[in-house]
Amino acid sequence: MENNILYFVLFTSMPLLFFSCFAQEYVRLTLLSINHFKSEEDSHYQCRLSNPDNNPNEVTVESLRTGWTRGTVAENPDPPAVVFTTGDHPHHKVNMINHGNDDAFGVFGCKVTKSGKSETIVSATRMRSNADIVPENALFTQTVSIGDRHVTIRMMNTTKEKSVDKFRWRNNTQFWVDTNFGIDTFTIDEPVELYHAGIYECHIAGERSLAKHGVNLLIVRACPSTTWGPPDCESVCDSCYNGGVCDENTGKCVCAPGFHGENCLTACGGNRYGYTCEQRCTYAEDDDKTRCKSYLFCLVHPFGCRCNTGYEGLDCKKECNENTFGASCLQSCHCVSDRCNRYTGECEGAESSCDPGWTGANCQECVEGYFGSDCDQECHCSSDKCNKESGLCQSGGCLPQWADLFPPYSCKTGLYISVYTKVNARVPVPVSCTAVQGSADSLAGLNLVLSRNYQSLNETNIRLENVSSLEDTKTALFKVENVEEKNELFCQLRSNNERVAVMNITIDVYDLPELVTAPNLIKTSSTTVTISWAAWDESNKGTPPIIAYNLYYKLSNNLDWKIATTYQVRDDQDEYNATVRHLDPDTLYDFSVAAVREGPGGEGPKSPVLKEQKTKCDAGKLPENVQAKILGDRQELVEISWQLPSEGITCGAGITKFTVYYSRLESDVIQIDVPEPMASSFILSYLTAGLSYTFYVTLSTSDGESEESNKVEIFVPVLPSLRSLPLLRSVTCDSATIVWKKWTEGTDQGTPPVVEYIPYHRVNASSEWVLGDSVTHIDTVGEYQYTFHNLKEDSTYEFCVVVVREGYGGEGDKTGVLQQNTALCLGPPGYVVAISVLIPVTILLLIAAAVVVFFKRNRSNKNVSSAPRISEDYNFENSGYKGTDKNFSLEENDVGTRESAYEVMKQHKKAIDKQETTAKMESEYEIPNANKISHENRPKRRLFGGNSVREENLYEVPNEPEDLQI
Repeated sequence: MENNILYFVLFTSMPLLFFSCFAQEYVRLTLLSINHFKSEEDSHYQCRLSNPDNNPNEVTVESLRTGWTRGTVAENPDPPAVVFTTGDHPHHKVNMINHGNDDAFGVFGCKVTKSGKSETIVSATRMRSNADIVPENALFTQTVSIGDRHVTIRMMNTTKEKSVDKFRWRNNTQFWVDTNFGIDTFTIDEPVELYHAGIYECHIAGERSLAKHGVNLLIVRACPSTTWGPPDCESVCDSCYNGGVCDENTGKCVCAPGFHGENCLTACGGNRYGYTCEQRCTYAEDDDKTRCKSYLFCLVHPFGCRCNTGYEGLDCKKECNENTFGASCLQSCHCVSDRCNRYTGECEGAESSCDPGWTGANCQECVEGYFGSDCDQECHCSSDKCNKESGLCQSGGCLPQWADLFPPYSCKTGLYISVYTKVNARVPVPVSCTAVQGSADSLAGLNLVLSRNYQSLNETNIRLENVSSLEDTKTALFKVENVEEKNELFCQLRSNNERVAVMNITIDVYDLPELVTAPNLIKTSSTTVTISWAAWDESNKGTPPIIAYNLYYKLSNNLDWKIATTYQVRDDQDEYNATVRHLDPDTLYDFSVAAVREGPGGEGPKSPVLKEQKTKCDAGKLPENVQAKILGDRQELVEISWQLPSEGITCGAGITKFTVYYSRLESDVIQIDVPEPMASSFILSYLTAGLSYTFYVTLSTSDGESEESNKVEIFVPVLPSLRSLPLLRSVTCDSATIVWKKWTEGTDQGTPPVVEYIPYHRVNASSEWVLGDSVTHIDTVGEYQYTFHNLKEDSTYEFCVVVVREGYGGEGDKTGVLQQNTALCLGPPGYVVAISVLIPVTILLLIAAAVVVFFKRNRSNKNVSSAPRISEDYNFENSGYKGTDKNFSLEENDVGTRESAYEVMKQHKKAIDKQETTAKMESEYEIPNANKISHENRPKRRLFGGNSVREENLYEVPNEPEDLQI
């Protein structure tokens, strides 16, 4: 009964004992259990002390049964007393007896007291090797922390004869767990508390006394996982590797068998154990790693019991699989090769490096800042150092963006992430803040805000767009305006209007592109300016890609820029040019180009300015209503006329000149400057008759020449003339009648239509021509005649007919001149004498004329008349002449003296020579080349220019425009 009371007091007061003593260190004690899974045979266990607690004079060591595992007092005897063995390997030993009564079955331990240290109890479970029920995980102890959930203890039967239906569960011997009958797994669903600690039994109904059931010792740490210092448990355990456990009273690591050191990172080597690996499993002084096989090592609470490193199983004889290592093979290798040394965990195989996220000699340490079973959870500690299992901060508390708002207080509630969309500068930036609740049930009482201030609220130009929740996260989306490069914003998690967590976010925007050189001027007009610029490259400012350029312009004395055009970028183009249109003439403008990158608001600053580029003066305004007409007494004179632009010229200097351009078909253009700013016409001379000419006019200002005016064409006609000479029909002493055939197109010279004929006559070649009355041209009339009156007797006259075409200046040249003498008028007193003298003279004259005609006709290839010819259809019967010669004759009864006849022949020869010359001119009537006619003999024409009139040679055509005279 005393033992029963002892058991009950011990296990109900153990947590209180730990609470009361947590500030003191424990005694370094290891319980080494021999044949722990053969309680039915001779077996014992040893209580081994490590330095500095190994002085037997300073400690008191006792053996004890930790709790009942059978039904009666007799079935749960206390173990024998501890026997101290001296020598090279001093230790305290407990030899189990009465094996046949199963007195060695149950949970036994060593209790050590030492001044200045906590009372230390280490327990070990001993079971029969033929047990009907055993722990499924082959572990005799299991350690959990207060607050853990869903803790399970799983058993299995070793024989089919004992079904699970007969399984019964007990906790700390006297508490039946009636609701868990007939199951192989005992589960604690609620958060674990200290009262859950103790011995858990699973036995066959009615067979507990047979000592063939499963026993498991559940150890509950008095603090949440990875914390220490009950009852507040505000301290965070250091990371314990390779299976080590944090002591909740001291915060120090209790290392698993086979490892030692502050964080249990050092392997002991073969045949060794203890807190500093100073103990040996056998007396042999070797390092054989198999020496500790089959031993169960139990350490101070909260560690429990484990096989030595490299082995597992209820009897600790099974070697670890190649991907596990450590005490009871509970540690996993983290090697790329999936193979490690079963004693140390060091990687083996061709690839000996650690898996991602792991580091250390045996790849058991998490990369700095991470924790968890796979080292894939990020620490949220200000020192970047956290417990590798729980993530609790070991010093310094949580990062500013995390808070310990809810259990297990491991900085798991806070601002998980803040995201913004990188945009172009000055564009509203979308920013999202996401909070996670960690293990809390709800974030409903927490608010997400975005501020421009770290501590307080400054929501200027910040607009909340949306709030959404998903599982254990809450996300708020904001839109922030007026953000510039490197602006800092702060996501705040607020509770009761107080900041509990904050995350800063530095906004990075794309640098807008900027051309560093000004554009270049190409050309200007009165309303346009064309500029060029080099394509953006890395020598300029900003971030690519560039997708376009905006061309801007403004008045030089104004601040308001206007966009002229946008040019899309071409990858193969190194230079761009553009023309700004619809500008005002004679005005100063500035120009600049802005490069544009992709995305909204991608236009960068304007380039340096191309300043004060002046448009030209109305060069775009043209002379209007340009016309051309033939004028003057020679139709080769053409007047070009125009009107000033109807809108006027706004330039201060106004028009400086006009330029007349003209050309023949397939001929170079000739230009003539008219330097009179108010001129409205110009007369061109020396144009070639029979050709068409094209004319246009431009105006010029101080800034240049305008474009071409409307073009006009005009044909310069050939003035008409008769190819054949007029014929003499009759002559008297004071009159002469001539006849001529009508002008015929194709036969005669010139361009139709012909409207009239003008007869001319003069006395000898040195006198002025006298104009006769005009004779109207009628197409149906084939022959015309005209009589000149009031002529002088016995005088030599020249007669010609000028053909006139319609239009001003249509009078042709005086060609085909007929020379004829008038007769001598005889008065009444000397009439008979004159007749008697004239007859013989006339006869002699006719004879002489006949001789001359005969010789003239024999001249080769001469188309010259030897005398004035009379038309063949002339009526000689009414002419007053007689004889058969139709050229010229005297009446047969007109006979004069020989001398008189000689004079007549002499005069007639002169007339024949004159007419020969005239006939030659007729055969060469085509307008001669200017080089074939001497200057003195060229026909003259009038030239009009301004108010002056002067005569120039008819066929003289200047080679250069400047030879033309105004």
